[in-house]
Amino acid sequence: MPTVYTYKAKFEQPVHVIFLCEFCNHNFTVTGQITAEIKTEKWVTARSGEAQAELLVRGEGALEKTRTILEQSLARGVLPQRFVDEGNSIRFEGGNTCPECGYHQRIAFPPKGNLRSTIAGFGCGGILLLFFAIGLVSLIKGTATDLAYVFLIGVPLLAAFIIAFAFRKPNRAFMKKHGLKKQDLPQPRKPEINYGQVNSA
Repeated sequence: MPTVYTYKAKFEQPVHVIFLCEFCNHNFTVTGQITAEIKTEKWVTARSGEAQAELLVRGEGALEKTRTILEQSLARGVLPQRFVDEGNSIRFEGGNTCPECGYHQRIAFPPKGNLRSTIAGFGCGGILLLFFAIGLVSLIKGTATDLAYVFLIGVPLLAAFIIAFAFRKPNRAFMKKHGLKKQDLPQPRKPEINYGQVNSA
């Protein structure tokens, strides 16, 4: 029976996200790292050179995919602290809050909801509504169980928590401290992204 030889490589690339604070114009940098772990298999050892070349190409492709995810996140106004997907990861040591004044950078305006997120929202809302209706019907019929009361009380509480979480303002404490209203907040600024040299192991 032939032996399968597995070849693995890990590619790492430092990334620096440079912010100019939207509120106080202070420059600060958040440093992170993009990692891609790749593997391939060959039937014979004579093909090790081919395997190394394949790892290099696939590693660069994986890093490029992860860089795209990072840039899309920043375009939505989010700096991902930790992200892991199929062996690819992004890790940052700090967030997008200015160390000088404490203002949470909005980076960009949040995009309008796309069709997929709208459908998911309606689906989750529909499921919660269904559970609430089951509890309400059983209460009206006089067949309510403990589970029906959980639905009647728990569903509205869960819905309220989800809505509060979705509409929370990261700068609410900052706005209160400085007496600011939403219209007083500065315009979002896209940070500059610098990628370092790719290292492989």
